Amino acid sequence: MRARIIQSLVRELQRYNEVLGCYEGGSAAFNRVDEWSDIDFQVVVKDDFVEKAVKVLEKALQSLSPIEDRLILPQPTWHGHWQGFYKLQDASPYLLIDALIMKESSPSYFTEVELHGTPVIFFDKTGRLGKEHIDQKELPNVLAKRVERIRSLSRMFHLLVDKEIKRRREPDAFDLYYNLLLRSLIELLRIKHDSARWSWGFRYLNSVLPPEVYEDIRNLSYARDLQDLQHKKDRVMQLLDNLLQEEHP
Repeated sequence: MRARIIQSLVRELQRYNEVLGCYEGGSAAFNRVDEWSDIDFQVVVKDDFVEKAVKVLEKALQSLSPIEDRLILPQPTWHGHWQGFYKLQDASPYLLIDALIMKESSPSYFTEVELHGTPVIFFDKTGRLGKEHIDQKELPNVLAKRVERIRSLSRMFHLLVDKEIKRRREPDAFDLYYNLLLRSLIELLRIKHDSARWSWGFRYLNSVLPPEVYEDIRNLSYARDLQDLQHKKDRVMQLLDNLLQEEHP
């Protein structure tokens, strides 16, 4: 079904001169497609063709199966492109179609290879797909600012976790631990091992970190109770301090 969906979308969109390119990103761009992968389908169109492209896309999907559910993100989206998610009645519930339609004038087509992997390009009239790159000169400045933010945040706010542990407020303590401290640790680890994707959080960590480091993070992601959380919080703080000293003294 995955191949049929992609073939139908490409076939219908390719009929229009205003459609300038189609490609698949996401897990396909990292050669990680499995039975649970969705379809990250990206389209580049002339600036005034977005609404028409949505109709063409939905018609192509409906030719294969009734659309069971859809979610269209409110405009403007955080990335500035049109985006919608589709669930087909006759496809696996995991086989969502994540469709992104970008205007020709967009400064980025989300194909910076350092960030998004190698796109699976079906056709490209722009000459840009798969040839975009992040700003390597600016990246060190961005990372330095993130490191200093983590240094200040962890130094000042780690006591918030301790306070909630002492108050026996489990939801508050766990929330602060995960969102303030563990995420900060993961960000530092990404800066060290996968700097271009420093902001990707937990995504694909198993393929980014050394096995022993990933195992440590996996263990720190769960806590049995507040006592266990205190031990793991202390371990996270130790690892944060080590990384800050090792890479950014």
